[in-house]
Amino acid sequence: MHPEDQAHAALAKMFALAKAQFGSAVKSQWFYVDNGCPGCGRAVGAMKFKGEDTLSLNAFIYRPRGVLIGYLLCERCAKQVLAAGQRKPAVETPLHATIEQALIKAYQRYITSLDAGYLVTAPPRGDLDCLLPVYAGVPNTTRLNDF
Repeated sequence: MHPEDQAHAALAKMFALAKAQFGSAVKSQWFYVDNGCPGCGRAVGAMKFKGEDTLSLNAFIYRPRGVLIGYLLCERCAKQVLAAGQRKPAVETPLHATIEQALIKAYQRYITSLDAGYLVTAPPRGDLDCLLPVYAGVPNTTRLNDF
């Protein structure tokens, strides 16, 4: 199996676990595929972990949208996150905040790219029934990326 396919299969398992744990709070999944690590911008690739070549597959729940965002980290950032987790488990570091902000921006760019020619009449609720085709002069509508 190709490493990218393995990452997507692992993300699907993470999504199933998140759905089981958080229920309807997790509505969808998305895999971050921008160039570079969301923590530092370096190239992402295999790293040695316990003598094996591995990828650092991680996930973050973007709560306002209910999206489980999967992503890969470079070796340097992965080692920083692992070391921080061993020193102070469950404590967010500045690197975590940097990664989350990069992922949120990338996801918002992705959503905006899907917004070609649609307006919404209310904030999205996780489904697409609030999307309407664009018509000139439709009152009380806003572009999706204005939310």
